[in-house]
Amino acid sequence: SVPAAQVTAGEAAYAERCAMCHGDELEGTAGPPLATDYFFERWADAGEFYDYMHTAMPMDDPGALTGDSG
Repeated sequence: SVPAAQVTAGEAAYAERCAMCHGDELEGTAGPPLATDYFFERWADAGEFYDYMHTAMPMDDPGALTGDSG
C-alpha cells in the first residue's frame, strides 16, 4: 500500500500542477481526461507515461515535474 504522506503529496502536486488542464476529477478540461479507456490503452506502459510526464509536463513548464516535489 502507498503511505498516506505520499498520497497527500501526490494530491497536492496534482492540484497545483495538473488539475488546471486535466480537471479536479481527471475529467479533462484544456487537456485530455486521465481516467478513460483511451488513456489506459495509450499508457499501458507506466514507465512510458512516467517518462512523458517528466519530459513534457506541465505544458507551461515542460520538465519541471520531479520525483521529489511533483
